[in-house]
Amino acid sequence: MRAASNGSGGFTLESNGRVSGQGTAPQATNEGPGGGEFYFNDNSPPFSDEVSLGALTQIPGHPNVIVNSYDPIPIPSLNTLFDGGTIWHNNNTGARSKSYRIYDGTRTNNPGVDFGKANGLGDIVALCDPAPIELGNRVWNDLDCDGIQDANEPGLSGVGVQLIKGGQVVGTTTTSATGMYYFNAANVTGGVLPNMDYQICLTALPAGFALSPKDADSSTNGDARDSDAMLLADGKVCITLTTGGAGATNHSYDFGVNAITLACPPNQTAAAAAGQSTVVVNYPAPTVKPTGTPFTCTPASGSAFPVGVTTVTCTAGSGATAVSCSFTVTVTSPTPTAKCDTLCYRSAGYWLLNLDKLPNGTVVIYGVNNNSGISTNKFRSIQSALQGNAFGAPLNARQKFNREYVAAQLNILHYGGPGAPTVFNTMWANLSCYQIDFAPITLATGAVLTRDSMVKELYMHITAAIQSRNDADLAKLTTVLELLNGTNLLGFCN
Repeated sequence: MRAASNGSGGFTLESNGRVSGQGTAPQATNEGPGGGEFYFNDNSPPFSDEVSLGALTQIPGHPNVIVNSYDPIPIPSLNTLFDGGTIWHNNNTGARSKSYRIYDGTRTNNPGVDFGKANGLGDIVALCDPAPIELGNRVWNDLDCDGIQDANEPGLSGVGVQLIKGGQVVGTTTTSATGMYYFNAANVTGGVLPNMDYQICLTALPAGFALSPKDADSSTNGDARDSDAMLLADGKVCITLTTGGAGATNHSYDFGVNAITLACPPNQTAAAAAGQSTVVVNYPAPTVKPTGTPFTCTPASGSAFPVGVTTVTCTAGSGATAVSCSFTVTVTSPTPTAKCDTLCYRSAGYWLLNLDKLPNGTVVIYGVNNNSGISTNKFRSIQSALQGNAFGAPLNARQKFNREYVAAQLNILHYGGPGAPTVFNTMWANLSCYQIDFAPITLATGAVLTRDSMVKELYMHITAAIQSRNDADLAKLTTVLELLNGTNLLGFCN
């Protein structure tokens, strides 16, 4: 008999060959509840009206109920008697769908050989495939690097994923636009097996990404939200698992990855000590996220850096996931100790008042004697240069230069002249040793004279300007000579 749900948690039994509006059986036959029976082909005409033996099975979702029966072949013939088999009855119409004879009787009473009608078949058991298993679920960008999926954290598409059993790849797939992936019978040959050890591995970490912490969410259902993968010794990123029984689908296998960021420290500067060509430099470590991501810097902190500029390159991650940054380490040469041997430079006014004390030698007066040396015995020539003019009028640029330049040469002659050891040593002193200061002077040649230039450089530039008759450069250099000689009339050193 057949019963159907009444929609209220109960069932309605068939009546007169119908149930819930279904059935095609002849009605009013006095063979079932209400005058007809729903499954009306359970017979073997013209020999038997009822042939069911009792054993039956119904697979949910399938259209037929299967019943053990004797004489299942519905053909009126002596050859179809004393047989045993199964009949498929349709659950929508009640009619017979098909029959199958399991054994063929001989129609004789032959104990030990024929089963006959009543004792040839036992129960019916449906042999079905095990319920399938599906594994998944997501590869996502863990923006805050905490290993737990948040609502604003997107999936990563196009990431290759492998299912591995016993070291062999048995399934491959690629994440969807939302980062989802699945392994099932569609992409795993033979399907995902129950009670089996597997690994789910990424073919490679996405470029520029590192792996998030594993099993970070210990709350209820936390395993459905957190990252489950770890970095294995062979460099693979995998989730190791054992499947449950048939039908034990699991969508909690997630990979959290996060973008690697690397920020180098600022450029570093160090000074080499006297006699050193290298300096050991300990520089700050770069800032790398996620925290704990390994990095290397070359040359390493604590290395000996040579004088000059060295570029340090730092790298985090490896292979396609690596990111890098760089900065420089500048090691400056030892600053030489300024040589401050000095002369006592006296003013042009002092020498004008002490013409009777002029040292022996020669001096150059610009524009006189073809710029060749004039003996200091030429009293009038020296006096004229030191005065500038005989009338006390303001001096022009050349007169100012000759006044100061002649005074400077007299100061040098006073100490023995340019070849004297005392004078020679002072030429290597910086102009700053005389406690003078002036703005850098750029000359026509492009050379620049500063207070840190040596005294000899001042005289070299003067000689070059005289030889080239460059009055503009001589006017600039006059300001330095004025500072060097000073204005004291009593002969006090500048």
